[in-house]
Amino acid sequence: MKIADVRNLGIDELQEKVSQLKKNLMQFRFQAKTGKLETKNSLKLTRRDIARLLTVIQEQKAAGVEVQAPVKAKTVKPAAVKKETAKKTVKKTPVKSSK
Repeated sequence: MKIADVRNLGIDELQEKVSQLKKNLMQFRFQAKTGKLETKNSLKLTRRDIARLLTVIQEQKAAGVEVQAPVKAKTVKPAAVKKETAKKTVKKTPVKSSK
């Protein structure tokens, strides 16, 4: 990843790339633990790419580029469920046996 290409991106795009690289880094770590990692250098390169992106984000924030907060999806709460009315229980009287 070249820094010249990174500087042309907006902050939102940079943050998306950072999150994507962090996911890749996690996958590389799992692969390294299981012994399936093809190139051992990929961990190091991914960490450096994340650092580059975070540095550019900080530079852009310091330069005064407007930062838009990520929009969080609103959670829709289900409508309140009415409790069923308590079932009427019939009190049974014991049957007296005649002896």
